[in-house]
Amino acid sequence: WKDIYKDTLMLVKQGKISESFPLFYRQYDYKEARYTGTDLNMAEALVTFLHLARIGELPEDSYDWMKNRIEEGVVYAGYGADNRPLIDKRFESTAVYALAALIAMEKKDMHTAGLAFNLMESFRIRNGDNGLDGLFGEEDGSGIYSFDQCVALEAYQKMEEIIGRLGS
Repeated sequence: WKDIYKDTLMLVKQGKISESFPLFYRQYDYKEARYTGTDLNMAEALVTFLHLARIGELPEDSYDWMKNRIEEGVVYAGYGADNRPLIDKRFESTAVYALAALIAMEKKDMHTAGLAFNLMESFRIRNGDNGLDGLFGEEDGSGIYSFDQCVALEAYQKMEEIIGRLGS
């Protein structure tokens, strides 16, 4: 497994799109021996970031790209390889901000994690008269995805672990 791990990590890291857009291609075509998938779904892209951050292999320029978007106050759901938001993906996602918070916590960057949590919380339904109160999505029931809810819960769990360690 060590060789598979090493080869797979190398394959992921070599799939960085560019210096100006330091995210990773969506897939690798083994038959063609090339990377493909230049339109990126940010939730997928940030899952790659999270896994790399957890093993200490997330490139700083990749992290800086995400951090800058969080500081600007918006990360869109999809980008093209030219670093521009995709027309049909110019919306935000609870999961993207939850993943950004998890990545920032892995990097021990609590400032960026806090900003990501604030952006994530802007999608929470806060209406005690609505049966969906507390969920992330729209009050009419649209835009409520299980992935968003689960990743947000994981972010809160990680934050509680950090707070618990600080308190002891």
